[in-house]
Amino acid sequence: MKSITCPYHAWNYSRNGELRHAQNADKMPDFDKSDYCLSGYQVATLCGFIFVNLDKDATPINDLADGLEEDLRQRIPFLDQLKPIQYDTGRPSSINANWKNVVDNFLECYHCTKAHPAFVNMIDMDKYETEIFDIWSRQYASTAKPENKAYQFDKHTSVQDMCFWFLWPTTALGYFPGAEALFISAILPDGVDKTTRFGHWLVVDETPLPDNFNNYMNNVLFVEDIALCESVHQGLRSQSYNQGPYMIDPDHSGISEIAVQHFHGLIRQAIGYAQGG
Repeated sequence: MKSITCPYHAWNYSRNGELRHAQNADKMPDFDKSDYCLSGYQVATLCGFIFVNLDKDATPINDLADGLEEDLRQRIPFLDQLKPIQYDTGRPSSINANWKNVVDNFLECYHCTKAHPAFVNMIDMDKYETEIFDIWSRQYASTAKPENKAYQFDKHTSVQDMCFWFLWPTTALGYFPGAEALFISAILPDGVDKTTRFGHWLVVDETPLPDNFNNYMNNVLFVEDIALCESVHQGLRSQSYNQGPYMIDPDHSGISEIAVQHFHGLIRQAIGYAQGG
């Protein structure tokens, strides 16, 4: 692409956003092309992922998410080998729930024993931990069972653990046992009562995800979570609902809701800034 042309009035811009041509501008003596450049925005990379911020003066993502890149590289030794899967695994999910409810669900496993029985059969919940940082958090289970009710995997595979990350405000990523694969998704509000989740799997050497792995993710775990989020959203609209406590474990175990509390704090902070408070 050598230049950018507006499809409406055909103003033409250079790749750096400078206005090069506007029809009839030569007949306007006070028209200064430099006054009508395209707006700039900020682009940053983190572990090869590209983040775009429409606020070009915002603090760079690497400064805000201190330590995240180091954490990802430490826990994902195959990170630099990952490539997008060529076939379609990135179809968006539409969830009839507020986006904050969807993020809440991602951030805690307090609900897992009841709601995800196959998942907790695979993961050692006694070795599941949750940690919070500046604008990100991590959930980690150090061991998993190859023979389990979710999907079976080779006991000699290089990935025998599980890790999820959340990066404020809308990015979720992580990996599951049994596959050198990473998911990354954006949890985006689509109105008050609806959320759209866009996700992609990245794999090593374009290796297809195992059928049993795919089946569990798409037809069991994600389906369970969507139903939970939509149910919670309905419950929050009940006239009898007030509020509940955060179930915090001082040891930051897998059933602690400390990451949910952390997320809500970031929301309150952002609203406060928006209101000038």
